Amino acid sequence: EVITPKHICKDMIDMIDDADLRAVMDSGNKVLDIAGKAGEFALAVFEKYIALGYDKEALKDATYTIPTSGITYEFTRMIYEILGLNVDNIASKFTSYSLLEVKDEDGDIDYAKIAALLRQNKPFDSITMNDEITEGDEIVNFDVVLGNPPYQLTGGSGGTNDAPIYQHFVEVAYE
Repeated sequence: EVITPKHICKDMIDMIDDADLRAVMDSGNKVLDIAGKAGEFALAVFEKYIALGYDKEALKDATYTIPTSGITYEFTRMIYEILGLNVDNIASKFTSYSLLEVKDEDGDIDYAKIAALLRQNKPFDSITMNDEITEGDEIVNFDVVLGNPPYQLTGGSGGTNDAPIYQHFVEVAYE
């Protein structure tokens, strides 16, 4: 796993207008890192909100992370603990790659179902990709989805056998 450098994370957050970031926070909506490796985007979001004048307590539940693996979950959890963020907002029962396994009846990735699963109003660390979604349930709104998701799925020997997957994360973010 390659961790996105801190300055790149900061640059990506800085591309979002401050007024828009304030609107996310003030509305109670959330930020989602769709492919966390070491809490690098959670840290960048935290630092940006601190610079905008928000206090640590207000930021406790502002950011959610989907780790790319069990190992990256542990790195992300450590950063959340250091910053005083709610570790229940880190997915622990699925990874970024799990999103690509949610299929519709035609065998295609079911982006709408993924969005519905992620937006459940329950502790993020209790969500699975097999949860039953009930129409009309309260949802969590992710106004900002960011991250540096995997670009390809290794096909065994590398090179031209590697299947591109980045576009699937973009589609999930759009949903």
